Formats: sequence, structure tokens, C-alpha cells
Amino acid sequence: MTSSGILGFTRRKERKSVLRMLSPKSGDLILDAGCGSGFYSIPMKELGANVLGIDVSAGMAAAARACGIDAIAADLASMSLRAKFDKILCAGVLEFCEDPMGIVENLCSHLKEDGHLVLLAPKRSPLGFLYKLYHLSHGLKVNLFSMEDVENIIEEAGLKAISKEEPTWMSLVLKCAKGVVDIERMPDQGSAQ
Repeated sequence: MTSSGILGFTRRKERKSVLRMLSPKSGDLILDAGCGSGFYSIPMKELGANVLGIDVSAGMAAAARACGIDAIAADLASMSLRAKFDKILCAGVLEFCEDPMGIVENLCSHLKEDGHLVLLAPKRSPLGFLYKLYHLSHGLKVNLFSMEDVENIIEEAGLKAISKEEPTWMSLVLKCAKGVVDIERMPDQGSAQ
């Protein structure tokens, strides 16, 4: 993790928001979809959650395993784990996917009826655009989202947002559940920077 500068500040703010919304507890069965090297899995495990990390990169899954996380390499669009999770985290994934809807639908199929899915995505903003340019300079296409874009994706997958937050000027975090209609709107913290 980059710990300095604007990227470090952004990652810390996002992590705080994501972990607050996910609220990992001892005994929770949590899927970290797009776990990378364990940036979110490690603190969830430290809080007593049973975490399974999945990453499309075998190298990233191996790095998470080296940190003590149960992790496998798999494609989130086509994985079939034959398990249902209390909570699912999908952070830093949707922007790289050609079919974000397919990813969210598949994640939803792995979520218990009373479970929660927390999504972190880059928003369409000046800083989001810089994030996109950075990745384009490295040959990667990145999608940016509005809050409405993400809400449409989750609703098509059969989920409803129950909490929303913009922890930074370039990120959106949503906590979603199956069939819930009441929305708790978190204060916009992006403007408090």
C-alpha cells in the first residue's frame, strides 16, 4: 500500500469507510472479492472473521496466503463457490471489469439472504479522471461511476443500497442488501477534505 501523499490519504479514508460499513465481527463468513495481497482481508481476519479471499491473479492470491489469508485464484464473473457468505466485500474491482453487472450478480448469488455486500468504486470526478489517466498510461482501461451508475447495477442484481458514502473526492462506497428499501444516507465526507 502506498502510505504517503494523496494516494495514501485516499486509501486510508476508503479503508476506514469500507471497514465501518462491512463491520466485520468474530465468526462472520466474509468473501473478499478481489482481495489482492490482503489489504482488507488482514484487518477483517484480525477482528475474528473467517475470510476467503479471491483474486483473478494467482500471484495476488499467493501474496494473500503468505499473509495468512485463505485465498484462491478465480474469475469473479464465473466462480461458483457453493457457499453463501454473511458479508461480501468488492473493493477495487468493478473499475477493471468489462461487465460490472455480471460480477455483482455472481457475488449476489453467493450472499446469504440477510447478508450484506459492500462495494468500493472510483467515482466520476476530476480525481477519478486522474486515476483513469494513470491506469491508461499503463495500458489499463478503467471505468468510473456515478452513484446512480452503481445503484443501477446493484438494483439490476436484486440488491438495494442501505448505506452510501463518498469518503474521498474520487470514491463511492455502498452497503447493499437483498430486498431492502430504506436507505441510510451517510454524510458526504468527500467535501470535508
